[in-house]
Amino acid sequence: MIYPNFIKKDEIIGICAPSAGVGGKKESFDSSIKTIKSYGFKIKETESVRNDSEPSADAKIRGKEFNDLIKDKSVKMIMSASGGDYNIEMLPFIDEEAVKANPKWVMGASDPTNILYYLTTKLDIATLYGHNAGSFDILPLHESQLNTFKIIQGDLVKQNSCDKYDGNPSYDKEMIDYNTDVYWTALAKSNSKLNTKLNFDDINIISSEMTIEKQGDEINHEINDDIYKSLIKISEYKTPANIRHLIPANGYGEANTLEVSGRLIGGCSDCILNLIGTRYDGTRDFINKYHEDGIIWYFDPFMTSAPDLYRLMLQMKYCGYFKYTKAIIFGRIMFKEGSSDSEFIEKITKCFTEYDSGDGYVIPIIWNADIGHVKPSFTLINGAMANLRCQGGNASIEMFIR
Repeated sequence: MIYPNFIKKDEIIGICAPSAGVGGKKESFDSSIKTIKSYGFKIKETESVRNDSEPSADAKIRGKEFNDLIKDKSVKMIMSASGGDYNIEMLPFIDEEAVKANPKWVMGASDPTNILYYLTTKLDIATLYGHNAGSFDILPLHESQLNTFKIIQGDLVKQNSCDKYDGNPSYDKEMIDYNTDVYWTALAKSNSKLNTKLNFDDINIISSEMTIEKQGDEINHEINDDIYKSLIKISEYKTPANIRHLIPANGYGEANTLEVSGRLIGGCSDCILNLIGTRYDGTRDFINKYHEDGIIWYFDPFMTSAPDLYRLMLQMKYCGYFKYTKAIIFGRIMFKEGSSDSEFIEKITKCFTEYDSGDGYVIPIIWNADIGHVKPSFTLINGAMANLRCQGGNASIEMFIR
């Protein structure tokens, strides 16, 4: 894995618009640039960044602007200005040889997944997923954003799950309302070679038909009668913290403690869907090269339903992309297209309940992680090694270079 040099203060961050321009939100973008500069970095923008259009320019122009930043020796890191929908158009115009000759950190979130995933899986260059250049406009910065400025300078801090998240998100929200308790739901099967002891205290059960109270022994008895139904806690907006859902989770149960290590890869699942099978998809080579490390997948689903996400996971499974996988992490979904969290969990566990990723290993699943469009969100390095730990809804990811 090629790790570019981390940026230092007084060095230049190049900003391009591989997807949408920021012309419609110049004021907030200027605020974000001011924040980045306050950390001691200089900024160089390409011509299309401030265009009020999506995409920001013709695909060939966007490709050239990206290549120009890659070739510019004074630019030490590249950030995407914004997300959007058309980043995939410019991939044919990226100069692979220039990128390989001048490896630099490229960071983005959402639609820039197309570039990041391509560079890491195909060209074996580590990339950064988490924030775009326009993501730092709301002050004071959240701890997760402060971590970003540490990570891009090479201080790979342990990122701990946050206390609250925005349980009522919307796109381009002017202020983020951290109003809902964070809870990383860790799901595993007893044969997945993990510490997956399931402990339940006195809790409330929600099913489609009833809300009742039970004691721990009664709960365990009920689960044992039907192994396909499990009591699972899900963090949801305006839902009491002591609620667990009785979900047909296909033999998966909520793990009290889960610890795995592996090599990170992922991004916005809406984009990865479009890359599968193209010449910009190097997944098979990536997972085969790093099979001894094991793979930790993370997905940032922006807009999807439970059936759609299920079909994507099936497609990737049929492609062999989950071979050697140690865990799959799903970030919180901004637009669920009418599906509930319970429906997502039912479909995802159905996809993996009988799947052997290697040597009898059944893949554990993390749901509602601090990753992606619903803030706060971690900054993750595609290609880096990571230690993942989840316990009682709290979690941490610690990355290291190897």
